[in-house]
Amino acid sequence: MVRRRTPSSFRRLRAGWRARIVERLYNSRLARQIVVSAAIFLLVFTIHAIPLAPFRALDQLIWKAINTPYDFAGTLRRATDVEVWADLADRYGLNVPFLNQSSSADETVQGSSVGELLMPVNGEITSAFGWRDHPITGQRELHEGLDISAPEGTPVLAAAGGVVRVVRKDEEYGKVIEIDHGGGLISIYAHLREVFVLADQEVKQGDVIGEVGMTGNVTAPHLHFEVRQNGLAINPASLFAPANE
Repeated sequence: MVRRRTPSSFRRLRAGWRARIVERLYNSRLARQIVVSAAIFLLVFTIHAIPLAPFRALDQLIWKAINTPYDFAGTLRRATDVEVWADLADRYGLNVPFLNQSSSADETVQGSSVGELLMPVNGEITSAFGWRDHPITGQRELHEGLDISAPEGTPVLAAAGGVVRVVRKDEEYGKVIEIDHGGGLISIYAHLREVFVLADQEVKQGDVIGEVGMTGNVTAPHLHFEVRQNGLAINPASLFAPANE
């Protein structure tokens, strides 16, 4: 005998399939990502469509965030820089014991075989090491070196002897030289007009390695000078010889 399905049994069957499909979609990571993405898209589209001043400002902020490349490596580097946290602790009057230990990065470098650094260019320090508002973007950021103002073509000297590790050019810093001084210490010279050295070339302290310029993202000719110990930025001004302070 063939059992015939009634309309009610068909409805139960369809309901069962719908429940299983909904359960699978609910447990699917891809489906959740699609739903969240669609919700975000609808929210952004709605904000974009509302012609009111607060929503216009929010719309511009969203599109700026979407179109601005994020420097994950730089953020991680700054997050592990003890001097950044020490600066924040000093700014807000916080007493953090481990930030006041004597074994700071500056003392490690001063006790190394490199000795004191030579001022790489004769000029005025227009932007010191530390937190500042970026002169172009206006964003608050850690300035990881010194900006030394000088006319274009001013000779740039090697702050200490070592081996040229990198000669490169990028959008932010223009023409750049990195010198490896050993022991994890490197010096960086940026915004150069001309470069007179090659990668893997040995240099002595005081050798002319390039010229001050305006390459990269700048508003006036200057040398951006950094010193790093094991990848962490430190204040170059604390390492100069007394006669050059």
